Amino acid sequence: ILTDLAKKYQKRTVDKVIVLGNDQNDEIIKIPYFTRFSKDYDKMIKRKFIHQIEPILRTYKVFHFLTMTVDPKQHISIGEAKEFLRKLENKIMTRLRKRFGDKIFYISVIEHQKNGYPHLHILIAGLSWIPNDWLRKTMELKNPHINIIKQEYLHNYNYKHAMNYILKYITKNIENDNPESFIQKVLQWAEFSRSFSTSRIKKQLNLKSGMINSNEIMDQIEWYVLGIVKMDPEIEKISTKNDFLFYLYGPMT
Repeated sequence: ILTDLAKKYQKRTVDKVIVLGNDQNDEIIKIPYFTRFSKDYDKMIKRKFIHQIEPILRTYKVFHFLTMTVDPKQHISIGEAKEFLRKLENKIMTRLRKRFGDKIFYISVIEHQKNGYPHLHILIAGLSWIPNDWLRKTMELKNPHINIIKQEYLHNYNYKHAMNYILKYITKNIENDNPESFIQKVLQWAEFSRSFSTSRIKKQLNLKSGMINSNEIMDQIEWYVLGIVKMDPEIEKISTKNDFLFYLYGPMT
């Protein structure tokens, strides 16, 4: 059912644009209706990841990789299991930050197994190892909800190797023209999930990603949605709010 709904959503949003207007002038902005099912979504995510994350990972020399999963029998749904893992991730990283402060940076990605239940992959930069006793205490493994299926110190990896290590799990979930990736995207879409999560990225980094900064576009002007329409040659020519409203509703009387 979810797959059918996602395909209908994909069909409804293809080649559409979101048109924004404001009350200060007659200007409009046309933004492509870009979703995780769009043609170049995988390329965009990879580009965004590299532009935002590579400058940060470049400053680290040691990396730790951790993968955890859940016991499906202990959870009433895939969504509840995923929420459980996310809370666990937050608990682990909160405790690590209390101990090491801003010295560490992490990236996490959820990967759904064939049964739909999630793995949680975490790359921690700036930390060479997590003691098993500490990790088990934090995860409360006496409660059989969680299994550590991989814990690895990437001691022979430079930052590019570490970045590619976690990036392969991200791109695995979002590759176009891959049936397994489509299922991953459907599950992410149904749960309003991001492709990956990170520590908070400081604004002062001012990374030059080559992408449009929506905050700069919206600065000091309140924009609102005028409509969502299919892009065609006529829409492409429209550049003012009045012309767009005329296109939608005809002459105002």
